[in-house]
Amino acid sequence: MKAAWKIYLWLAVITYAGVTVYTGLRASPSLWVEVAVTLVAFIGLYGYAYSRRIGKALFWKAWLFVLICWDLVSALVYVKMMSILMLVPFLWFFVPLCMALYTYGFRSPLLWEVKPVGSPAT
Repeated sequence: MKAAWKIYLWLAVITYAGVTVYTGLRASPSLWVEVAVTLVAFIGLYGYAYSRRIGKALFWKAWLFVLICWDLVSALVYVKMMSILMLVPFLWFFVPLCMALYTYGFRSPLLWEVKPVGSPAT
C-alpha cells in the first residue's frame, strides 16, 4: 500500500508543479498562499509515504485543518470559475492528500512513538 502512496506523491508533485508553472506565480497573491499550503502538505505526504517522522504529529493534525480550510475557502471563492471538468482533478488531488495527512497525524502512533535512548529498534 505504501508503494501506491509513493506513486501518488510523485504524480501529485509533478502535476501540481506543472499546473503552477502553467498558471504562473504572478497570477495572484492567493496563489502564493496556495503554493505554500500545498508544499507543506506535500512534505507531510512524503513523511507518510516513506514512513518518516517529520516534525510532530500535532503539527500535521493542525496542518490538515489548515489545508481543508484553505481549500474550502479557495473553492468557494473560485466556484464561479470552476467547472465540473475542474472538479474531478481537484478531488483526485485533494481527497487522497487529506486522507494521507489524517493517517499520518492521527493514525500512525508507532511512527510518532518516541523510544528511549538505547532501546532496541523494532
